[in-house]
Formats: sequence, C-alpha cells, structure tokens
Amino acid sequence: MRNEIMDAARLKTSRLGLAKAKQLKTKGLVLDDLIKKYSTRKFSKPFEQLTKGQQDEVLMAIVESAGRANPKVHLRVKRIGVAARGLWVISFAVAAYNIGSAENKIDAVGKEGASVAGGIAGSMAAGAAAGIWFGPVGVAVGMAIGGTLGAVMADRTYVELRGQSDSRVAEIIDPNINIFSADEQAIANALVSKAGIDTGLVANVFDAMMRDHSGNADDVARLYVDLVKHRKGSLQHALKLDRNLRSKLVSIMEGGWTSSFERQQINFLNSL
Repeated sequence: MRNEIMDAARLKTSRLGLAKAKQLKTKGLVLDDLIKKYSTRKFSKPFEQLTKGQQDEVLMAIVESAGRANPKVHLRVKRIGVAARGLWVISFAVAAYNIGSAENKIDAVGKEGASVAGGIAGSMAAGAAAGIWFGPVGVAVGMAIGGTLGAVMADRTYVELRGQSDSRVAEIIDPNINIFSADEQAIANALVSKAGIDTGLVANVFDAMMRDHSGNADDVARLYVDLVKHRKGSLQHALKLDRNLRSKLVSIMEGGWTSSFERQQINFLNSL
C-alpha cells in the first residue's frame, strides 16, 4: 500500500519531476527492506531486537514516509517549473506582438496559434518519450527539441494548407516549396519567367517569402539577382528603376550571415 501511495503521489508531478523521482527510486522497497532501513535509522538495531513500542514507531515511520517529497528535488523541479512557465509567457508575448504588428490579423492568429499549439504538443510528446530512455535530462532535452520541432512543423503545415491569398504569388511559390523541401532555383526562375518586368509582383513574392519562408528568402533573392544580372535588357532596366525592390533585396541578403556570392549580388544592386 505504501508503494501504491508513492506511485499515486508521483502522478501529481510534472514529467520532469516524475523522471527525476524514478531516477532516484525506480520502485518502492519491499516491506522487509523498509523495516530494516527504518530500524537502523531510528534505533541502530535490528527490528527483532526492538521493544513492541519501538517496533510500532518503525512501522508508523514507514507509513508516514509514504509519498513524502524529497525537499531538494522538489525545490529544483519547482524552480525549473517557474522558468518553464516564464518561457511560455515569453512565447505568448512574442505571438501577441507578431499578431499585433501583422497586416492580416486573422492570418497571423491562425499562424501563431498553430505554432504555439504545435510547440506544446511536440514538447509534451518528445519529453515523455525521451524520459523513458534518458531520465530527467532526456525529458528536458526532449521537451526543448520537441517543442521547437512541433512549432516549426505546425507553422509549416498551416502555411502549406493555407497557401497564398494572391493567386499570382501562389503560382510562383506554392508549386516549388512545401513542408519538407524548397526548390529555390525554381522560384527564382519563375520570378524571371512569370513576373518579368512586373517588379511589384516580384516584391509581393519576396514579402510572402519573408512572412512564410524566411529561411529560403535570402537564397531566392541571391539566385534571382544573379539571373537578372546575366539577362540584362528590360528586366535589368526594370530593376534599376525600382529602388524599393532593390532595397528590399539588399535587406533580405544582408540579414543574418552574408556569403561572398550574396555580397556580389548586393554590390551589383548598389551599382544600378
């Protein structure tokens, strides 16, 4: 019964707390071992040498210890719980900011909601799975990795299912990018062949890329500018006349780490 109480008490804790508890004590001790442990701890004698009153004290101590928290472990897990809740508050604050600053509020709510829900689901699933094999460290790492992957996959799935609202933008982006892969060269080629000198459409495509596929936008920009540079003619002239698009492309390629190839394209845009 004592061990059943211990298992029931563990159901009230978090996955991280449960993993730590199981690491310290996989399962409860059998009665003979408990009697030996508490007899030695309280009276430094074997149970058989104790008086009836002392034996009763040992048995009561065994009962009273059922489900008792380890203060050190309890404090550590409590602190981690507070920190984890703080991270979720930050996540919700970032989501609220993204929604508030978005032009399309309804779309932003769906996108941020999918990311947060996916992050929670991924965190819970990966934390539980990792805890089985790797204990409390596995729970923490699993929750972090699972939360990140869950958020990313949910975000990508939402974008994939929603598609682009502008049919001309969708014609360039949607056939060439999905949850698992992106053909950046194909998008750059489509910008040249389908958008042509319509720099407004090109700008809309890059706005959509930065909103939904920011990790691919700089590569597409680099490839697109390289195509324009070698095409010359009306295409290059249209880009020369559109200062806003040139600035947008430079900003995209300068964001984060800038390769030498991207630097070449930036120098070309600045020379127009």
